[in-house]
Amino acid sequence: MLRLASGVPTINERPFHDHVEGCTDCQALVREGDDEDWRWIVRIPADTIGDELFSLPMVDPIVFGSPTELASGGMGRITRAFDRRLGREVAVKEMLDQGLRARFEREVWITARLQHPAIVPIYEAGTFPDGSTFYTMRLVPGRSLADAISEATTLEARLRLLPHVRAAAEAVAYAHSRGVIHRDLKPGNVLVGEFGETVVIDWGLAKQAGDADEDLPVRTSKPNLTRTGSVVGTPCFMSPSTAAGIPADTTDDVYALGAMLYNLLAGEPPYWDTASHESDALVAATVAGPPTPIAVRAPEAPEDLHAIVEHAMPRDNAAARTATQFIEELARFETGQLLVSRSYPLRELLVRWLRQHRLELTFAALAVVTAIVVGGLLLRLDRAGDELAIRERGGHLTHLYEDVARQAYVIDRDLLRLENALEGLTTAAAWALEGPDPSLEKIYFDSDFEAATTRPPDFTNQTTYRWDVSVEHPVVSVAPGVPREPLLPRIRRLVPLRHHMRDMVIAAAMRDDHRTLSPGEVTKLLLHRAGPIDYAYFDLPEGVHVMWPGIAALRRDYDVRTASFYQNSARERGRHWGAPYVDSTTDAEGDDLVLPCTKGVWSATGQLLGVAGVEMTVTKMLDTSMRMTKRMTLRVSLVDKDGRKVIDSSVANQKFSSNGRDEAIEFSPFDLPSVAAEIAAGHEGISETTRDGRPVVVAYVRLDAINWYYVVEVEAASLGAKQL
Repeated sequence: MLRLASGVPTINERPFHDHVEGCTDCQALVREGDDEDWRWIVRIPADTIGDELFSLPMVDPIVFGSPTELASGGMGRITRAFDRRLGREVAVKEMLDQGLRARFEREVWITARLQHPAIVPIYEAGTFPDGSTFYTMRLVPGRSLADAISEATTLEARLRLLPHVRAAAEAVAYAHSRGVIHRDLKPGNVLVGEFGETVVIDWGLAKQAGDADEDLPVRTSKPNLTRTGSVVGTPCFMSPSTAAGIPADTTDDVYALGAMLYNLLAGEPPYWDTASHESDALVAATVAGPPTPIAVRAPEAPEDLHAIVEHAMPRDNAAARTATQFIEELARFETGQLLVSRSYPLRELLVRWLRQHRLELTFAALAVVTAIVVGGLLLRLDRAGDELAIRERGGHLTHLYEDVARQAYVIDRDLLRLENALEGLTTAAAWALEGPDPSLEKIYFDSDFEAATTRPPDFTNQTTYRWDVSVEHPVVSVAPGVPREPLLPRIRRLVPLRHHMRDMVIAAAMRDDHRTLSPGEVTKLLLHRAGPIDYAYFDLPEGVHVMWPGIAALRRDYDVRTASFYQNSARERGRHWGAPYVDSTTDAEGDDLVLPCTKGVWSATGQLLGVAGVEMTVTKMLDTSMRMTKRMTLRVSLVDKDGRKVIDSSVANQKFSSNGRDEAIEFSPFDLPSVAAEIAAGHEGISETTRDGRPVVVAYVRLDAINWYYVVEVEAASLGAKQL
């Protein structure tokens, strides 16, 4: 009898098996023989003996006729083929790299265990004679959700695709219930069938919950392909923790679902408008800060969908959220119910109630109108005039609150730009301190700035800063009593940060303006402090202060380690919005009031490398983002969440006294107790009260970035004669 090298019998096996089954001598011979030699009789490959699971069987590729490539990605290739045994078309996925065989087989076993209408079923898995591994699955005629979104040119058209996002979320929730995390959810991995089917595919990066993440050898610079290695997933759709290399859990899949919904609403993925489309740049942007808010990218989309996106895509995984919650929120939106993850202003709740009861209200309104018409014949003309004035004044109050909320958004936008800049600066500083040695650059110490012959060439007094500055070079100071020479290697690593500091200040100042500025325009923008960032710095624990822009006014006895902003970030990890402090770096008796945003930079072993910070002066903040240009106001203020005043417009252009240590100011109770109580209770809104015996109207809106409140006071008389 002839046998193939693989151990598979020749074409003459059937007569042989018929004989063996009826011959007692042959049966005895089989029982006495070596299992390894006779394993082929039961048609199981020899390499399966003793394994818990059988190895994938070998299949002749001639079984699959007329193959046509459908797609290729970071780990595999998918072709469309005709299964000649069962007479049907199938999708065949092959691995591209033999080094990924174990990972590919795990994908087969994980996917095969997931039985859900929105998860592609596996028909067969095996190997071809050349050693490549494959599996076949149901062929879903249609296109990817990514293609469907790209082809939908209007928001209305894209919203019709919302059921597919919900169906994909249901598949993910099912997988999570079976302990499986997908780790590569994106519109490109969701198929939309010709008859409305939704199928989640490509479970190649899936893992069992609780298993450790593994490094995979394939990497790609294309943003639409899966990245593997230390970072697993697809840029734009991976969570910040995944982008930072933290092991994945189910919340990372929920983040990806939120990113898919973001993509559907905006027509583009997150970060597509703020970073280069190279894969590494998108991953770096994900680590550095949040994407442009979906309310900005898709302002016409329903606010409930904005809220669902924001709830699914937080900056950290501290808040528990599940795919089931994501599904339930979408269902509430589709049925017109209130979301659990969103707080609604009273006005919107009223509008929703009116819509839900429009029929009853129509009859009620007709009855009221009839009563008003009949009753109006009996009312005096002056009473009618009073009611009209009250209604008009109610409209004025509404417009005031809308104006204040709009201005609060402007303040929040600038504060978020400081946060984004800080995240980028901490990353750049960590790289500078732990990366390769930099090229030698000129270091300008505070002593160099004191003499005209040793100052930077661009040092000038043509600026809106309170002192002469260099916008090309930072100034470096070392705390009193600290030797300078041992610190020079680390200082040389920090000085090149000047390029990053200039660029981030320019980017924050340009906001959404993507024009290319000439060198002269850039210099003018920096010297005139056109953006929200006034100062940037990095401080070493040894007492080194590297500050941009460079100034000649630093005090010789200044030690940055005594500053409140430094101590906050040196003690506790994370980003800190410090209370405003009186800047004593230039004058021990005080100067401007500064609002700092700082963050400590730590080594992998937990050692503090330094503190990065960006700041804006309160004087400029009061004169720019806090000032309402279209309304006459009595006072504008910032009030903390406990109802204490942080600052108000009465301190504009004022010089503040200091004890010489950059200590934060003490907050005092806000002098409108009723408004302070509302804020302390977490409320936003509009109130009428008196201050110094004058009737005033006060609107107060929370700032999301720092959890303070923007408070605006206007004369009550300016909104109409009648008070509510």
